[in-house]
Amino acid sequence: MVPVKKLLLCAGTAAFFAGVGAWTASTRASAEQIPQLAGPGLGWISNGGWLDPPAGTGHGPLKQDPAHPFHGNLDGPGQVTHALADTTDPVLKPWAAAQMLATNDEVLSGKR
Repeated sequence: MVPVKKLLLCAGTAAFFAGVGAWTASTRASAEQIPQLAGPGLGWISNGGWLDPPAGTGHGPLKQDPAHPFHGNLDGPGQVTHALADTTDPVLKPWAAAQMLATNDEVLSGKR
């Protein structure tokens, strides 16, 4: 009886490691199909501010309010300004535009 138990144990162990090997091989193959989601040149943000999304990918992030252009630390000499959202963007729901307008007003009045 002992040799049969050892044989079954060895067969089970061999089957387990064969399955692990097959899983590892399939994982390597599927990893080649995973898109690169991070790295330089990817996404919508750059050192100079927001970039437009690639054509056909959707709306993209909200832009700066055209009445208050943004000037950051990396934009050269000049007064640094706050980032204020364009509340006239048609993608915004009316309640969201009102909330953002209230926040923009607080920033411009110095409360934030």
